[in-house]
Parts: sequence; structure tokens; C-alpha cells
Amino acid sequence: MQRCLYFSTFSLPLYFHMFLCILRLHYLSMFPLFSQF
Repeated sequence: MQRCLYFSTFSLPLYFHMFLCILRLHYLSMFPLFSQF
């Protein structure tokens, strides 16, 4: 039970971090100008 809770608390920030990375890549591909900064 504890192990399941332990993984669930770590999986949410992980998915959020992946979402942010994908979002950032999406914006960088949309605006090539901002990729220099």
C-alpha cells in the first residue's frame, strides 16, 4: 500500500514535467526566434 502511494506521488510531477517539456518544444518549434534565447 505504501509503495503504491509512493509511486503515485512521484508519477504526477513526472507527467507534469513531461507535459511542460513537450509544451516548451512545441513553442520553440512555433517561434524559431525564441529558440535563440
